[in-house]
Amino acid sequence: MVLKLNRRDEGQDFGPVCTFPTFSNAVTFQGFSMAQKQNRTGRSKRTLSPFIHLERYLMASPAWQSLSLAGRCVFLELLLIYNGSNNGRIALSARTLEKRLPISRATATRALRDLVDRGFIEATRPGGFNLKSGQRRATEWRLTMYQCNLTGDRPSKKFMRWEAGKIHFTASPESPIYNLP
Repeated sequence: MVLKLNRRDEGQDFGPVCTFPTFSNAVTFQGFSMAQKQNRTGRSKRTLSPFIHLERYLMASPAWQSLSLAGRCVFLELLLIYNGSNNGRIALSARTLEKRLPISRATATRALRDLVDRGFIEATRPGGFNLKSGQRRATEWRLTMYQCNLTGDRPSKKFMRWEAGKIHFTASPESPIYNLP
């Protein structure tokens, strides 16, 4: 914080002026009023930086309440990667999470599995490793609280139907997977 004394040509003292450096410019306060340029509608021209929106219903759900701290952090990392038009193509692996968060690869894998079990995310394309080319591909995820941009599916919000102590989202004996020839 830089504290300067502001003196005009008339020789009047208008009080201290505080300057706080920001990314693009310095915001100046004169006294306690904030002087910012405004557009013709009266709104400031500042733009908001990208942010993560967590709905109250999501945080109040039993599935969210039962998540571990690592699971919540992994979900926030997925939301950081989500840009509004890449749902279904959010590529994130346990190795990447190991580097981005202070957790081990096993904890990252467990957190991803917990998010899938509770219905927060779904895998749209499994990851893989090609021995011939040495090429790695991370698993691509879909957030179930938003519409899928890959397939156009509506938000399923499976996490809202999750109940503690119940086995969820597995194949039942009536499903086609059990009726294979």
